[in-house]
Amino acid sequence: MLQITVLIRLTGLLLLTPDKQAGDLPMHVLMPSPGAHVPMPHVPEIGFLTSSAAACKPYSGSTTAPAAFQYDPQERVCYVNMNGWWMEIGTRRIGNPPAPQLPPGVMNLSTALGFFVERSLLGNTPDSRIRSRVTLNDGVPGDTCNRFRFRVRKRDVNGTVKDTVLSLTNVLDWQIHQFQQPNLVLVRRRLNPPQGMDKPDTLFIVPPRGGVITLFVRQLTQKEKDHVGIPSPALGDSATHFHAYLDLLKVPESGRRVPTLQSTGGPPCDWPFVPSFVRPLFSPGTAGCMVASALPTSP
Repeated sequence: MLQITVLIRLTGLLLLTPDKQAGDLPMHVLMPSPGAHVPMPHVPEIGFLTSSAAACKPYSGSTTAPAAFQYDPQERVCYVNMNGWWMEIGTRRIGNPPAPQLPPGVMNLSTALGFFVERSLLGNTPDSRIRSRVTLNDGVPGDTCNRFRFRVRKRDVNGTVKDTVLSLTNVLDWQIHQFQQPNLVLVRRRLNPPQGMDKPDTLFIVPPRGGVITLFVRQLTQKEKDHVGIPSPALGDSATHFHAYLDLLKVPESGRRVPTLQSTGGPPCDWPFVPSFVRPLFSPGTAGCMVASALPTSP
């Protein structure tokens, strides 16, 4: 049997929350509502690599209204809007063994701020702070791309102000090795479903290409998706999108610290399988669209 790897590329306004401790499975990918501090609309999406627009349509067995699919011919990816939906990928392993720790660039906000994700947000009836969720039942963190650094200013017990510079992960590849099925069937369910509307909806069946099934989970603004009109970040820019995470964690306004941003000066995060003349996967200058993490409250 062909050894299949599922590669899930995570980018944008995503908050990774492990089931129990840092790195435990399942890993919940929360797509928070931007909130009042982030006026630019973000679109929560899942996509799969395909070679034609013909493949970008709902699977014939869909049990609900047709999904809002969109094919991007430059990226060769079929995207579907996931606002109001959640999805599980992979099969939970016996005993739920822990996955390796998340990379340091996936900032742990619970460790930094002392606030946690309420467990109600991990069920199928969360409040409006969550727009969508993808639960990863298997796999490990893989490669990352760090486009930016955060500069965090803190005052120590002696009153001395010190700056700490932290690398920031903009793209994280999640890898499920030795996937046991010939294809990946993606099934979504409604968040906060009305009575009688909780039936699963089969979006599409994704076949492997060269032994790899490639998916994309992202929540970006339209400009970031189009890579149009995005200025290069400058030292001192405030990462205003960071407020979306603080809103989700219910951090009081008076206790908030929004880090400032500086560019690493490195190249954008290109897709290794896309020719170099095609636009990069992720090269925004607004800088709030980062992958962060937080721990859940105790069971």
